[in-house]
Amino acid sequence: MSGATQMELRIPPPKNAFDESYVLKMIEQLRLRATPENKGWSTTTDLGARSWSEKRDIRAIAALSKGRIVSFPGSPGYKLAESCTVEEIAHCRRATVAQVRQMLTKVRQIERFAHAAISK
Repeated sequence: MSGATQMELRIPPPKNAFDESYVLKMIEQLRLRATPENKGWSTTTDLGARSWSEKRDIRAIAALSKGRIVSFPGSPGYKLAESCTVEEIAHCRRATVAQVRQMLTKVRQIERFAHAAISK
Protein backbone atom coordinates (compact mmCIF):
# COMPACT_ATOMS: atom_id res chain seq x y z
CA MET A 1 0.00 0.00 0.00
CA SER A 2 1.33 3.41 -0.80
CA GLY A 3 0.41 7.02 -1.40
CA ALA A 4 -2.92 8.47 -0.36
CA THR A 5 -4.49 5.03 0.03
CA GLN A 6 -2.07 3.92 2.75
CA MET A 7 -3.87 3.11 5.97
CA GLU A 8 -2.21 4.13 9.23
CA LEU A 9 -3.03 2.90 12.68
CA ARG A 10 -2.09 5.38 15.38
CA ILE A 11 -1.63 3.89 18.81
CA PRO A 12 -1.38 6.32 21.72
CA PRO A 13 1.74 6.07 23.88
CA PRO A 14 1.37 4.12 27.11
CA LYS A 15 0.01 5.99 30.10
CA ASN A 16 3.00 4.91 32.16
CA ALA A 17 6.49 5.16 30.75
CA PHE A 18 8.73 2.57 32.37
CA ASP A 19 12.50 2.65 32.63
CA GLU A 20 15.38 0.50 33.88
CA SER A 21 14.53 1.24 37.52
CA TYR A 22 11.23 -0.63 37.10
CA VAL A 23 13.06 -3.57 35.50
CA LEU A 24 15.52 -3.69 38.41
CA LYS A 25 12.64 -3.64 40.91
CA MET A 26 10.94 -6.50 39.09
CA ILE A 27 14.19 -8.48 39.01
CA GLU A 28 14.57 -7.93 42.75
CA GLN A 29 11.00 -9.09 43.37
CA LEU A 30 11.53 -12.21 41.26
CA ARG A 31 14.68 -13.03 43.23
CA LEU A 32 12.89 -12.52 46.55
CA ARG A 33 9.90 -14.66 45.53
CA ALA A 34 11.87 -17.59 44.07
CA THR A 35 11.35 -20.78 46.05
CA PRO A 36 11.86 -24.48 45.34
CA GLU A 37 8.07 -24.82 45.26
CA ASN A 38 7.48 -22.20 42.53
CA LYS A 39 10.78 -23.00 40.76
CA GLY A 40 11.39 -19.26 40.40
CA TRP A 41 8.14 -18.50 38.57
CA SER A 42 5.91 -15.64 39.74
CA THR A 43 2.53 -14.70 38.33
CA THR A 44 1.38 -11.13 37.82
CA THR A 45 -0.80 -11.60 40.90
CA ASP A 46 2.26 -12.72 42.89
CA LEU A 47 3.95 -9.52 41.72
CA GLY A 48 1.07 -7.39 43.00
CA ALA A 49 -1.05 -6.85 39.90
CA ARG A 50 -4.77 -6.69 40.61
CA SER A 51 -6.20 -5.28 37.39
CA TRP A 52 -5.80 -6.03 33.71
CA SER A 53 -4.00 -2.69 33.36
CA GLU A 54 -1.50 -3.59 36.10
CA LYS A 55 -0.89 -6.97 34.45
CA ARG A 56 -0.22 -5.17 31.17
CA ASP A 57 2.24 -2.90 32.98
CA ILE A 58 4.14 -5.94 34.28
CA ARG A 59 4.31 -7.33 30.72
CA ALA A 60 5.66 -3.96 29.54
CA ILE A 61 8.34 -3.93 32.25
CA ALA A 62 9.38 -7.51 31.42
CA ALA A 63 9.59 -6.57 27.74
CA LEU A 64 12.10 -3.84 28.64
CA SER A 65 14.34 -6.32 30.48
CA LYS A 66 16.50 -7.15 27.44
CA GLY A 67 15.92 -10.87 27.96
CA ARG A 68 16.66 -10.90 31.69
CA ILE A 69 13.02 -11.67 32.54
CA VAL A 70 11.43 -14.63 30.78
CA SER A 71 7.76 -15.15 30.03
CA PHE A 72 6.14 -16.81 27.06
CA PRO A 73 2.76 -18.08 25.86
CA GLY A 74 1.71 -20.83 28.25
CA SER A 75 4.38 -20.09 30.85
CA PRO A 76 3.49 -20.19 34.53
CA GLY A 77 4.42 -16.51 34.87
CA TYR A 78 7.71 -14.59 34.96
CA LYS A 79 11.16 -15.90 35.82
CA LEU A 80 14.72 -14.64 35.71
CA ALA A 81 16.51 -15.97 32.63
CA GLU A 82 19.59 -16.61 34.76
CA SER A 83 17.52 -19.11 36.78
CA CYS A 84 15.95 -20.91 33.81
CA THR A 85 16.89 -24.40 32.80
CA VAL A 86 18.06 -25.12 29.26
CA GLU A 87 14.69 -26.81 28.69
CA GLU A 88 12.76 -23.72 29.86
CA ILE A 89 14.74 -21.45 27.54
CA ALA A 90 14.17 -23.84 24.63
CA HIS A 91 10.45 -23.99 25.41
CA CYS A 92 10.36 -20.19 25.64
CA ARG A 93 11.96 -19.90 22.22
CA ARG A 94 9.60 -22.41 20.60
CA ALA A 95 6.49 -20.80 22.12
CA THR A 96 7.60 -17.27 21.21
CA VAL A 97 8.51 -18.21 17.64
CA ALA A 98 5.10 -19.91 17.26
CA GLN A 99 3.40 -16.75 18.53
CA VAL A 100 5.40 -14.60 16.09
CA ARG A 101 4.34 -16.86 13.21
CA GLN A 102 0.69 -16.54 14.24
CA MET A 103 1.01 -12.77 14.44
CA LEU A 104 2.67 -12.58 11.01
CA THR A 105 -0.13 -14.68 9.56
CA LYS A 106 -2.64 -12.25 11.07
CA VAL A 107 -0.76 -9.25 9.64
CA ARG A 108 -0.73 -10.82 6.17
CA GLN A 109 -4.46 -11.52 6.38
CA ILE A 110 -5.17 -7.94 7.41
CA GLU A 111 -2.95 -6.59 4.62
CA ARG A 112 -4.72 -8.77 2.03
CA PHE A 113 -8.13 -7.64 3.30
CA ALA A 114 -7.08 -3.98 3.36
CA HIS A 115 -5.59 -4.21 -0.12
CA ALA A 116 -8.75 -5.82 -1.48
CA ALA A 117 -10.93 -3.18 0.20
CA ILE A 118 -8.84 -0.31 -1.14
CA SER A 119 -8.66 -1.80 -4.65
CA LYS A 120 -12.46 -1.85 -5.04
